[in-house]
Amino acid sequence: MNIWFLLWFILSVILLGATTWSTIILFQQKRAWRAYAKAKGLEFDNGTFFGPCTMDGVIGDYNVSFFTAVQQYEDDRKNRQLTVMQVTANFPFVDAVAAGTKMVLPFLQSLDATTPHNMEGKKWNKAYTIRSRNKPSVSAYLTDERVTILNQILSMPNADILILLDQQEGVFRFETFNPLKNEKQIDAVISKLIARIKKLQTSVEEQNRLSSLMSLGDQEEASAGFVKAMPDEMTQLAGGLELEEEPAEDVDGVPIEEDPKPSSQ
Repeated sequence: MNIWFLLWFILSVILLGATTWSTIILFQQKRAWRAYAKAKGLEFDNGTFFGPCTMDGVIGDYNVSFFTAVQQYEDDRKNRQLTVMQVTANFPFVDAVAAGTKMVLPFLQSLDATTPHNMEGKKWNKAYTIRSRNKPSVSAYLTDERVTILNQILSMPNADILILLDQQEGVFRFETFNPLKNEKQIDAVISKLIARIKKLQTSVEEQNRLSSLMSLGDQEEASAGFVKAMPDEMTQLAGGLELEEEPAEDVDGVPIEEDPKPSSQ
């Protein structure tokens, strides 16, 4: 047998196997997302037959969105398909906090309205970045419990995570190689996240107290909203992503497990 034909045959089998496995994962993802969307009253878009699906809608005080995107690298050969989950909480936090994991650091540094926040004396995991505007208000807001919760949210395994908070809303964005192809897994992730986000909310009384720590100019700036002031493409594609129109080829799973304890820094 010709050696070149043998090599071609082996390569064809490998490529066919990878394509078949990717397609199986895609259909499992579509089935899980459709079931979750139906259970929660979300809008589900199946996409094309071999294309990615999306779902979005409202769960209580939260806007929830799931879609597939491509993470862009300088070396195009390393571009990876990701599942993106974004939860927007429609209630007040503090003006303003921007935090995230290592991969979203360039985006965080591009936010000229914020500067690094001093976390001295706090049990903040130094693997994560946190920046702020109106620092006296943010320092008062960051109780030990809230610092722990932010650490927990940012510690989802193998995910790039972005958190944006202001006096009107909060955005929690996750980019992961996990295709999230199990309805119970999706429900567990969202339920745990929402339970944690609720503990970050501020009351009317606390909002007034935090506002009193700002100048009148800062209060006016805060009332305009930190998150809303960003261009749509920044809040939607903060991790350097482009919407994907083909089925995801990377099916590496991300274990959804109990969060590791944040390190005391």
